[in-house]
Amino acid sequence: MKKIHYAWWILASCCALEFGVVGMTASTMGIYLVPVSETLGVGVGQLSLYVTIQNLIMMVLYPLAGKLLMEHEIRLVVGAPVLGLSAIFLGLSRATKLLHFYIAGALLGLCYSFLMFLVVPLLINNWFRQRAGSAMGIALAFSGVGGALSSLAVGVIISNWGWRASYVVMAAGVAIVVLPFTLLVIRRTPAEKGLCAYGSAASGGGTSETVDSAHPALDGHLQPSFAGPLQWCLLALGGMMGLLSAMQSSVSVFASSLGFSTQVGSVASSIIMAAVIAAKLILGSANDRIGVHKTLNIACGISTAAVLFFFASSGSRAGTLFLGAALYGFAVAISVLQPPMLVRTAFGPERYGQIYPKVQQAYSLASAVALPLYNFIYDRLDSYRPVLVLLLAAIAAAAFCGTWMCKHATGMYNERVS
Repeated sequence: MKKIHYAWWILASCCALEFGVVGMTASTMGIYLVPVSETLGVGVGQLSLYVTIQNLIMMVLYPLAGKLLMEHEIRLVVGAPVLGLSAIFLGLSRATKLLHFYIAGALLGLCYSFLMFLVVPLLINNWFRQRAGSAMGIALAFSGVGGALSSLAVGVIISNWGWRASYVVMAAGVAIVVLPFTLLVIRRTPAEKGLCAYGSAASGGGTSETVDSAHPALDGHLQPSFAGPLQWCLLALGGMMGLLSAMQSSVSVFASSLGFSTQVGSVASSIIMAAVIAAKLILGSANDRIGVHKTLNIACGISTAAVLFFFASSGSRAGTLFLGAALYGFAVAISVLQPPMLVRTAFGPERYGQIYPKVQQAYSLASAVALPLYNFIYDRLDSYRPVLVLLLAAIAAAAFCGTWMCKHATGMYNERVS
């Protein structure tokens, strides 16, 4: 019987990280905004600033987090933030002031800088030479699994026992789901287990990332670098993806702006997260089969349709809202899946750990600005329509940046970018 390659255990660990960290905690933040703001007697925009603080801290710390993940024992570097995350949400269950959430936002940014966007792509990149797109899609899909299940659970718990009880459950869930894999399974590189990456020539599986030595950009000092137009294109792409991703946390408030109940908003949020599961699996496989460029453009088209359905939604059209939410899962999926795949394609796996944290900084900066901006627009105008216009512009810009980048990356590496 053929032995299972350890890369698949790494993938299982990545799935647990995505489920517990992104799905259970980050993806459900928006559900708490209305009930918590009502308890504290503050505006939704004021409260959501704690997410801005979180994202700003993440943005600043990404290079340091990437360096520590690359140079130190990864089980310690990842395990400590997981414990910290659990403790923070336990503390939020006792919060009585807006200041408490701002402090928690800073601490969450510290933990999330290691856990949310860097560690899973880093592990997949190190452990998979073949089927990296599919592996990335499977791992990231578990944030949707965790988000969909957790959103429903959070809605029920808040409705019956309040948001404080929900934070306690969340704190326990993170520790139970994530810590065993973090402490016992993950390794940064195959060499730590005396192995080669899945699909590498040495492992007997060939390789999908053979360098095209005929391409002049790959010769010695002409190796592609993170500078010039390609740099700004990647940073802009990361920023646009941050704007798209932020809407996921705002969908409950958007539903409220249409006159729907908190429960309807919770269902819409769950639909997005359930759609993300399918979207990440589909797009991950598509990256391997048809290339990152075509995959990005198809997903941008679906995302545009989602926003148009949001435009058509009203207090009497919950079905239209839910359909838009289902399609918007593709916007959320590309916001986390395509940037690492594009960086991998443009610069190769060896330089991925140096480049991707910088792109992620742009993503976090945009996310930090977007969530409170969306909610302040709603507070001031009592409408989300200007936000929807901004989303359409972000989708168009992302498609343009992806097309330009893929055009200039084509032929650099033996991965499909067409």
